[in-house]
Amino acid sequence: MGGGVKVIIGGDDPSQGFVLRLKAELESAGFLVEIQKVDLKGDPRRELDVAARKIGAGAAVLLNKAMGFVEIWITDRVTGKIVIRKVKIPEDEQFPDTFIALSSVELLRASFLEVATSSISHGSVKADAAVKKLVSPKSDEPVSGVVENDFKEKVFIQLAPSILIANFKHAPFVNAQTSIDCRVYKGLSLSLSGRLPMSTVKIKSQEGSAKVRAGDLYAGAGYISHGKKNIINGGFSAGWMLLVYKITGTPFEDYSGHETTFTTSSPYLKGFASLSFTKKVRVRLSILSGYSFTDLKVKIGENVNTFGKFYLSTSLGIVFVY
Repeated sequence: MGGGVKVIIGGDDPSQGFVLRLKAELESAGFLVEIQKVDLKGDPRRELDVAARKIGAGAAVLLNKAMGFVEIWITDRVTGKIVIRKVKIPEDEQFPDTFIALSSVELLRASFLEVATSSISHGSVKADAAVKKLVSPKSDEPVSGVVENDFKEKVFIQLAPSILIANFKHAPFVNAQTSIDCRVYKGLSLSLSGRLPMSTVKIKSQEGSAKVRAGDLYAGAGYISHGKKNIINGGFSAGWMLLVYKITGTPFEDYSGHETTFTTSSPYLKGFASLSFTKKVRVRLSILSGYSFTDLKVKIGENVNTFGKFYLSTSLGIVFVY
C-alpha cells in the first residue's frame, strides 16, 4: 500500500474491476487509497467531497460507468479545482477495466500538473513526493506497466495427446502432439506443431489386411487473446499442414510393395481455448480441421479405403507459458 497523499475512490460498487484496478495503479504510484461506496442516485460528488475533507485527502475520484461511457469526476484538493471528463470506452477494447483505470490516472495527473508549472498553490493539501512523481516526465509510462504486461507472455509450449479423424469408417488415429506458439506483436502469433503416431488403424478383408499410421507437421499464424484476468484465453490460427501416412501389409493405388509412405498437404484452421491454473501452466483444448487436395487410397481387393480428404482433429493437454 502507498503512503503518500490520500486519494478516495468512489462508486456504487467498490468491488468493480475498474475500481480495484485504479486502486492498484494509485497505490503503486505511492498514494494512500481508500474506496468508498456512494449512492449515484443522490449527490455522490458532494458526498465524496465531504469524505475527502474529513480525512484530509488530496483528491477524490468518482467513477460512473454506463452505456459504453465512463464519467470521471475528480476533486483535486492539491491544486484546488474540480475536473470532469466523459470518456467513451472503445467497442473493441479487450481490457475495459484497465482502460478506465489508466484514463482516470491520466486525468488525475493532468490535474496535478499545475504543481510542476506554477509556484503558487491554490489547494488545501500540500503536494508530496507521490504527486510530484506522477507529474514528472518519467510518468508518461503506465504506473505499473499494465499495458505492457497484458501481452507479456511470449511463448506457449503445448504437450498433449490428440485424436485425428481422417476416415469416418475406421477408428481415429491417436498421436502425441507438441505445439509452439510465439507472440510476435500483441496478440498476433506464429505457430509450429507436430504429431507422432501412437496408434495404428487396421483394415481387413478376405484378401488381406493393412495397417495405417499417420503423423503431421503444420505451421501457421494466428491470434492469442488475453482474457479477463488472464484466466481464460482463446485464439485461432490458420496455415499449411503436411500429412504423412505409413502403410504396412498391402498395396495402395498401384504400389505393390509391402511397406511405404504417402504424403499429402492441405490448408488448416485451428481454434483453441485455455484455462490458467497458474501463471505458467494452462490446460488447452484445441480443434483443427482441413481439406486435402489429394488423398490416400488403400486397396485390399475390391475394398477401397480413403484417408485424408477431409480431416478433423482435437487435443487436450498442458501448456507451459514463458
